[in-house]
Amino acid sequence: MTEWTAQGLKPITVPGLDLLYVKPDARLDGYRKVMVGRVEVAVDRNWKNSGHAAGFSTTGNLKPIMADAEAMVREELEKVLVDSGFAIVESPAADAVRIDVEILDLYVIALESGRSRGRGAYAESLGRVALRAMLVDSTSGDLILRVFDREEGPEPRLTESRAGQEAKEWLRSAINGWAQSLRKGFEISNRAS
Repeated sequence: MTEWTAQGLKPITVPGLDLLYVKPDARLDGYRKVMVGRVEVAVDRNWKNSGHAAGFSTTGNLKPIMADAEAMVREELEKVLVDSGFAIVESPAADAVRIDVEILDLYVIALESGRSRGRGAYAESLGRVALRAMLVDSTSGDLILRVFDREEGPEPRLTESRAGQEAKEWLRSAINGWAQSLRKGFEISNRAS
C-alpha cells in the first residue's frame, strides 16, 4: 500500500475490510449524497481459461456474468446507502461523494481444487473475488479514502450442475457485506479525522 501512503492516506481498521486508508483531513459528515461512479469487473484469467467458466455461463461468454456482477454492485451499494440515509445522485453535487468500484479476480465456483463426493463434482468454494474502491469528492475529485478486500465463498452445498444460483447468491451476499462495511468506514473515518 505504498502508493496509498504516498497519496497521504492513513490506515484505519474497519471490521469486514482487509484495508481501508483515509485522508487524515477528510470529513465525510458533510456529505449526504452518493454518486456511484465507475464500476469495473475483471475475471480471474485462470478461471477464464479453465473451462469451468464456460460451464458456469453455459454459453462460454463471460460478459453476462460480468454485467450481473456490475449490476449487483450498483444495486447493493445503493440499497445500503439509501437505508443509511444517503441520497443517490446521478451527477456531481457540492454535498456528494463519488464511489468508484473495481471487482477484481472474479472466479465463481472455484473448481481448480474440486473433488468428487458422492454423485457429481463439488468445488472447494463457491468462488473468490476482490474489491478495490475509491471515494472522492464528486465536484473537486479530491481523494477521501481507498478500500481493498478479498472474499472467498464457502463450500457449495449443491452439485456443480446446480451450484450456479448458489454462487450468484454468495456473490451478492459478499457485495452486500462490502457495502455495509463501506458505510461503517464512512462513520469510522469521520471519527478518525
